Amino acid sequence: GRSRRTIEKGDKCLWRNLMILCCKTVRCPSQFNKGSELIAGPLPQLASMKESSMYILTAGELFKRIIALLRNESLDAQEIAVTALGASNPDCFSILVSCMDTYLGEILGGRTETVRRRRRRENLRLQVSRVYELCADNGCFKKDNIGDMGEPIDFITQYIDHTKSICEEDKDSSILTDLKYRFCEFIRKMIIGSDSSELHFESLAPVRRMELFRLFRTWCHHDIESLSEKLDKNKLFNASMGRLNTASLLAMCALLNAGPISENDLRHNNNEILNWLKYLLGSDDKYMHSLGCQVTEMLLLNNPEKRRILQWVTDQCYLGSNNIALGCFLALVRVLANCEYPCQLTPTIVLTLYMSAHSEPGVREKATYLLQLIVNRFFKEWRDDNQHKLLKTDSHVMLSRQLSHQHKEISLPVFQEIINRFCHSNGHTQKVLLQILAPWLCNIEFVEYQLLQSPPKQFSKVKCTGSVHGSILVFTNLMWITIKNWEHEAELQELWGELMSHPSNARVILNYIITLASLGAIPNVILPQIKKVVMYMCRYNPAEVIRMLVEEVDRENIKAVSQLVKKEKSTDCDSALIPLL
Repeated sequence: GRSRRTIEKGDKCLWRNLMILCCKTVRCPSQFNKGSELIAGPLPQLASMKESSMYILTAGELFKRIIALLRNESLDAQEIAVTALGASNPDCFSILVSCMDTYLGEILGGRTETVRRRRRRENLRLQVSRVYELCADNGCFKKDNIGDMGEPIDFITQYIDHTKSICEEDKDSSILTDLKYRFCEFIRKMIIGSDSSELHFESLAPVRRMELFRLFRTWCHHDIESLSEKLDKNKLFNASMGRLNTASLLAMCALLNAGPISENDLRHNNNEILNWLKYLLGSDDKYMHSLGCQVTEMLLLNNPEKRRILQWVTDQCYLGSNNIALGCFLALVRVLANCEYPCQLTPTIVLTLYMSAHSEPGVREKATYLLQLIVNRFFKEWRDDNQHKLLKTDSHVMLSRQLSHQHKEISLPVFQEIINRFCHSNGHTQKVLLQILAPWLCNIEFVEYQLLQSPPKQFSKVKCTGSVHGSILVFTNLMWITIKNWEHEAELQELWGELMSHPSNARVILNYIITLASLGAIPNVILPQIKKVVMYMCRYNPAEVIRMLVEEVDRENIKAVSQLVKKEKSTDCDSALIPLL
């Protein structure tokens, strides 16, 4: 025969399966013809049996009897009760929460005097947290299961606040560590398994979510300081604290995905959310990086009116490391491809052109796809015009040139955006920005204007090309770039060459250069760069530039000779007057 130990193990499995079956099949009063009377059995034919042969329970009575096992001293009984309650019918979740209210005083009560009672309360709190975690994983927090009842939400809110205060205590105990882990898992699974906006805005209001985020961050040992180094996956999932580290990290991601965040949260503690997200995106671990991409996408979707987030994502595409830039851009592509997300035309076009120079073919393909979406969105009159569809090419310069020919009216805004990005970038990023800028300069037509005069007051109504403002803006910025960034000589030569596309630009540029040289503020710095610009111009149209230079020299010689003649005449007049005196 079987041993007693084997029989006890079989009995335990039998009772566990039976209680799980009862909790899964129990129905709420609205689903049963007899009102509040429920049959704890899975088979419909039980209803046709005689009442004397059945044991009829209401859902509340069933839950109360199983909940009582949570206080049993037997660990096996506690485990069976937790497993069964966690597998309860989601339609009866509100009844389960109401039954839990009986133990609310003991779970949320103050400190007890004896050590034994305190340990019993801590163990009960842990078992309840496990029940709620399993219920959340079972889909009990969906809108249909919560309904319009305020009592379950109030209880969950009170439970969250109290558990948070308990976990904030500075204690080093295994049961508290386990409670922290269960609490993180409960929050994460509740958010993932919930489709109720009422639950999010009441039980997990923005303020409470940010409080939980900062609390979980203190439990996550791979915080900003350690994330700045290369993450070790084995360290993250080690045997001691790896489980809590992972749970807190996933819970933090779920909290940011749950809904909108306020401007104050974005600015809190020197952008702690965005800095944390930055290091998450920059991780070499693929799982961590994918979490960062997901959170970035949800932050954009949940906060369409907060331009600060979109601006940060765009900035990181230029300034971040390769992992950060790639994660931010792919998240932005998914958002813009799936909805009419509010964005500005010029920054988005410049970003897609910049990312079309990426080393990975997949990224270049997504950049071209996004560029076509942006063009179709902002230029609806050309949506069905096959002549204005972007050609598939791996050259970011060709894409930029094609777009500059189709949309000349945005040449000056594109120039301003690229120059702004150029000023805050360095190295390879600057080189790519200059390459995509060159095709747009062929649309810029300079207008003669004296640099020493005060510029016009109304700059907001000027045209993109052929305007005084555009002429001064382009010339001064290109001169500044030429003086400060001599290492990009090939790209700078291309920029000045594109300006020579308009025949009249050469004369205007030379006049500007001569005026600038006449200032003589820093001749050792400006004059060599002016010579370099003239050399760039000569390489594209040498005959015309030399002819204009000769004319300018002749004009200056005539002026010098005339001034000399006037000076000699005045000297002769003065000498003729001396004898008369």
